[in-house]
Amino acid sequence: MYKHILISIFCLIALLPLWLRAQDLSNTYSSGMNGTSVLALTNSNRAESIYYLNSANQIASAETTPYLGLPSWKSGILNNPAHAYVGYRSTVPDTRVNPIYLPNSTSTPNHSRFTLLENDPQGDSAVPETFLDILQTKITFSETKLYYSIKNNSNEFPVVSGLTFYSYMGFFVDPNADPASNPPVFGLMYTLTASGVIAPGLYKITGTATSDLELIGEITHSIDAANGTLTLSCNLSDLLANPDFSSWYNPQYPLLLTSAITSKISLVSGNTTADSTPGAKLLLKPQLLSGNSSQPTLSNPVCSWANGSLNLMVIYSDSDANAPVSLTAAVDSGSPVPLLPLSLNGFEQPVSFAAQGINCPQDWSTVTIRISYGGEPLLFTFNNPVSNQDLIQPVPVFSVYPNPVRDRLFLRLDSKEPVWELRIFNLRGQIQPLLLDSEGRIDTSGLAPGPYFIRLKTVNGFLTRSFVKQNRD
Repeated sequence: MYKHILISIFCLIALLPLWLRAQDLSNTYSSGMNGTSVLALTNSNRAESIYYLNSANQIASAETTPYLGLPSWKSGILNNPAHAYVGYRSTVPDTRVNPIYLPNSTSTPNHSRFTLLENDPQGDSAVPETFLDILQTKITFSETKLYYSIKNNSNEFPVVSGLTFYSYMGFFVDPNADPASNPPVFGLMYTLTASGVIAPGLYKITGTATSDLELIGEITHSIDAANGTLTLSCNLSDLLANPDFSSWYNPQYPLLLTSAITSKISLVSGNTTADSTPGAKLLLKPQLLSGNSSQPTLSNPVCSWANGSLNLMVIYSDSDANAPVSLTAAVDSGSPVPLLPLSLNGFEQPVSFAAQGINCPQDWSTVTIRISYGGEPLLFTFNNPVSNQDLIQPVPVFSVYPNPVRDRLFLRLDSKEPVWELRIFNLRGQIQPLLLDSEGRIDTSGLAPGPYFIRLKTVNGFLTRSFVKQNRD
């Protein structure tokens, strides 16, 4: 009965590359989640798009560029991300998708929050039934569940009509398997329920006969008729419990080959593969953006001057392993120039940044380095070591803590500048009530949960920080 389904699956596998390239997308960093604009960074040199949930809890995407001149690392700027996890997608030389991780919930997430897996042309179905014409697939996962959505060229997903029945399936297979060996295929299949014959479920498929279908778990399904979308889900534990799946599944780098397929199966005229997607590699790896519990620091400035130009190197460190958006250096009143990482294996350890050929006189006075990251920009200065041996010094810093906050917010200003004004704003720029207790702390108990900005006005201008108000429970 399923001969044509299996042949189509194995043909799709044969068209996909057998050997993996470098295991990119294995490291993710960010500039921290405390800002409205957040940089996300991966060690993939082929990630084209970053997917995330914005402040409206909707899927948004950002295109990537090489990170600070390093083509082996890609970064993108996320505007107002509201979820701590991101996803990645690339299409060259083959499609690879790392979907957004969604924590466990009591119900199936809406498919609008899933990550795009594949688009498929309209009207390419081998049968006239438009509901078997696949247009798009999306995917997401949690700690325990895998969710697969199929959008069709209709607003319905019938499973039977007279002596004909239909099936809709998203399937997975070992990315290193040799198609000639007919590797087991694992599929979430939505179809009719015929007692003792077939039913919706999670199957291991090993051959072309009905007896080669082994039910290994249950699935749930939901249909969004208005958007023509079928969502299927299964327990990851059911897949992992199968030895043919767990023998090749790598939990450190969980990569699978996947595709979607629809079929028309007639007791009169036989079986027909209606439509299928080209296939993609799926990486089920949560990609977490870190927060900002501490600020980055600079240390060990080294400089040399010759023939009217200055070479500079400094060491960047961050206990949160956050990546800077940029570092720039300006000598005295000169224009800022970028500092670039000399090499990069990650931000769990200090990283050396350098700039060469900064135009300046030999008797230059001060270098000012500006760090742009997930919080407010930081400024560090150090003097010409010929006349001053002081270590690198941070410019006075304004900070707030704890962040996130519940009832009381502490302020710290590493300066003796007089404060002329103190205000709190929400994301729409509206001024919020500000109450100080007897110890000078800000009472935040009356603020609604969400992000805010606090602004100080001093003799030298404005200093702004962001914070998040949390519920008490």
